[in-house]
Amino acid sequence: MTKKLTVFICLVLFSFTTDLVAQRKKKDNTKSNAVAAVNPDAKKPDAKKEPKPYKKVIDSTAVTQNGLIDVHKVGEKYLFEISDSLIGKEIMTITRYSKTPAGGGIFGGEEVNR
Repeated sequence: MTKKLTVFICLVLFSFTTDLVAQRKKKDNTKSNAVAAVNPDAKKPDAKKEPKPYKKVIDSTAVTQNGLIDVHKVGEKYLFEISDSLIGKEIMTITRYSKTPAGGGIFGGEEVNR
């Protein structure tokens, strides 16, 4: 009986604390509703935007590294280009250390993750 009561109390406390942690600020939509009420002819943003042309996204300033997945660096952003032939196929990747500090018990070339 006491175990059941203890488990019940723990569950109640857990759910109470997660509710406190998970609370988020709600957006204030009153401002946008007020603007729409004042100006009903205002343009609404299009729900569906078309993608930008490739030449505008990957311009002449992009630094490209070709490989299985092409990596483009435009400014501070990294963009990954996956070819159509790879979509829907499984790819096995293995992470290995290239260099390690001496005396760490880990060696270069050792598998980290699969």
